[in-house]
Amino acid sequence: MDCKITLSVNAGVSIQIEGKKILVDAFFEAADEGISVMTQELFRRVMEAPEFQNANCLFFTHAHKDHYSAGMTKAYLEAYPDCLLIGPETVLPDETIRNPRAVLSEDISMKFHGIDFDFFQLLHEGGPSKETPHFGCLISVGGKNILMPGDGKFFTEELAAKVKGRNIDLAIMDFPWLTAPGGIDYVYGRINPSHVILYHLPAPEDDKFRYLSAVNYALAKLPKEKNVHILCRPLQTKEIHL
Repeated sequence: MDCKITLSVNAGVSIQIEGKKILVDAFFEAADEGISVMTQELFRRVMEAPEFQNANCLFFTHAHKDHYSAGMTKAYLEAYPDCLLIGPETVLPDETIRNPRAVLSEDISMKFHGIDFDFFQLLHEGGPSKETPHFGCLISVGGKNILMPGDGKFFTEELAAKVKGRNIDLAIMDFPWLTAPGGIDYVYGRINPSHVILYHLPAPEDDKFRYLSAVNYALAKLPKEKNVHILCRPLQTKEIHL
């Protein structure tokens, strides 16, 4: 089964698989220093890109400024009134929006347009200053499983328990999952994905803190059969056979 992942910017993606289109954390307008942002010009380009048009659903893991923009989300949902909005209660672009909506407040499984979702609460990485309602998810289409832990706390028993006994065909993960000490052992010892996409990275021209160099250093330690891919450029796409 072929799967195509297209980056909007930073940690925003479109997942295209088996005729389904799932957007995750696709729109945001601000970020900490050293992270690329979605300018209005880039938002226009994303809205015009077929990979982002007419999605089945738009899921936000949480409402931090580098993952969610209320204004851009409203504009997208107005363009596609049948698109399902999924996220915690902090994700609410405008009360006038009439799109179908699923509000996440606890671990829950649901099926929509032939897509199976398992949503689960995860603490946000970074301690008390980063606390916010935050959900990871396991997306299943045609028997293939895609794990997205969002900005969840790294290397926890809780996440390992969520995926225990599940074959993870693709994990889409913030880059420190493989660059931080212990990351490689955890990812391949506890999750063991067939493919990994690393994101939440700046475009090369914005890489003030050399995050991309850290990723390249970590990947040099891995054999090619680990199938690790990097998304860092706006509208960059990776096609993966699951």
